[in-house]
Amino acid sequence: MKALRIGALAALFVVVIATSVSNAAQLPLSAPSMKSFAGPAACTTLTLTVTTPNNAGNTISTVVITGVPLACQSLALQLTVFRSAGIILATATTPATAAASTTTVTLNASVTPGNIIGVALTINGRGIKTVWVP
Repeated sequence: MKALRIGALAALFVVVIATSVSNAAQLPLSAPSMKSFAGPAACTTLTLTVTTPNNAGNTISTVVITGVPLACQSLALQLTVFRSAGIILATATTPATAAASTTTVTLNASVTPGNIIGVALTINGRGIKTVWVP
């Protein structure tokens, strides 16, 4: 009797699985329809120069970005100054760059220029190529 029940349950299981598979086989296949969002392109493909201002002391609290093209002027800016191993030394965020080809930004911490090995810059949320010139 127990074997009969197990056999009946197994047969029912096979029927349910077979029905599910056959129903799934009848579903239409179509290409994915995910929407994507492409934001605005970077304001420039040029490499901007980031350097220290004229500095008589051992530390700086501002940096100067030069070569800012017209398309990048007056846009939000975020700058990260880092040393070896990608360790962040300081950052700067402004709601808008200066309306000029040169803009000075204030860092959130004073840093020693000799410790800086690079900077990362975004303007209007897009990465911009930079070169650090101490």
